[in-house]
Amino acid sequence: SRLYFHSKTYEPVLPREFDYDSESEEQMSWMEDKTKQLIQDFTDVNEAEKAIMVMWNCFILKKRPLADHQVPVLVSEFVETSGKEIIKRGLIKNLILHFTNLHSFGLLKAEDLEKAVLQLYSME
Repeated sequence: SRLYFHSKTYEPVLPREFDYDSESEEQMSWMEDKTKQLIQDFTDVNEAEKAIMVMWNCFILKKRPLADHQVPVLVSEFVETSGKEIIKRGLIKNLILHFTNLHSFGLLKAEDLEKAVLQLYSME
């Protein structure tokens, strides 16, 4: 059996701690902040596009997808969790454009794109 250590405290990791990543929440916060900062630095993107990119990227950071085939489910979850805010902020067209880009890159089928758009409009 191999002995592992916490990266900050250098204390041995106990067997009951293997399934819990104590640093994950802290790392996520740092990664979200960095993502927001990098997106805000874009000069060729308007504020609405930046808002969608920040929302999507932070969502994806939390979900940590492993494969392209997960994208349709993630799109649906994103609409479910963020749809009302997107509608409230007037970002519907920007989100549809983002989903269209996912389709263009082969990550989202046309029927999944249609489902996501209908799901979003049903929330209005």
